[in-house]
Amino acid sequence: MTTKKTTDNTFPAFDFSALMDAFKAPNFDASELVEAHKKNVEALAKANRAAVEGFKAVAARQAEIVKDEVANISEVTGEVLSGKTPEANASKQFELAQNAFTRSWDYARELSELTLKVNQQVFDVLQTRVDTGVEEVKTQAKQAAK
Repeated sequence: MTTKKTTDNTFPAFDFSALMDAFKAPNFDASELVEAHKKNVEALAKANRAAVEGFKAVAARQAEIVKDEVANISEVTGEVLSGKTPEANASKQFELAQNAFTRSWDYARELSELTLKVNQQVFDVLQTRVDTGVEEVKTQAKQAAK
């Protein structure tokens, strides 16, 4: 199976070709294996691109939300300070806090849905490749059995 070759260093050289000869499978086409792995790498690259683009979109939306909320804070501050009585200020503050809370939930929902969409796109790319790969293995197994 394996042979030892004498080399200049103290460890014997290992003959990998003899090892590979011992494990050769009949009707095995190494080029198909290489092609399958190439398709796997391409699918991973496509999934990675989808993830990067998707999360760029999430980050861009987060930036828009922050910008909108900073502008809203400036407007709200003016409204709160314009109240004529403490009761009017308290009422206005409660209303504004309630609106801010509702908006924050809406933003959280929007961002989580966007993130879920991105994750689903990445998963779909990988799932498609897995399904295709399984079919390729089945086809190769049928060919090898002939």
